[in-house]
Amino acid sequence: MSASDPVRQEVRVRCRPDHAFSVFTTRIDGWWPPSHRRFPESTLALGTGVGGALVETSVSGEVHRLGEVVRWEPPRLLCFSWRLGAPPTAPTLAFVRFEDDGEHTVVKVEHVEGPHALPDWARTATIFRRSWRHVLDAFAASLEP
Repeated sequence: MSASDPVRQEVRVRCRPDHAFSVFTTRIDGWWPPSHRRFPESTLALGTGVGGALVETSVSGEVHRLGEVVRWEPPRLLCFSWRLGAPPTAPTLAFVRFEDDGEHTVVKVEHVEGPHALPDWARTATIFRRSWRHVLDAFAASLEP
């Protein structure tokens, strides 16, 4: 694995791609783990369509714009930029694919460095790898009956 390799994670869920895409995008606040948010007891919202903002809002009203939707192709593909830290770094890109697998959907995340090189992508990628595993597990758990 080289320093510029993308982060890849996936999870298989028991629902159709259109439902998985809808829950991932419109119910993100309900399943995104609190441990992977900037503010305690925040709300997370993802605007629909290209240009829609990924925003986290604290209970005191402080708003942190995490990124923007770059590609919106329901129910197969979502791509959004992601900005780390405070102050935010150059954006990375997260591609989320929803692939039909019979009665299941395979949700595949590929998180890449983006158009601007980060000072330490290898270290950042290691963090993203662990984080995406936790986030996708939380997403899958939210779809269980």
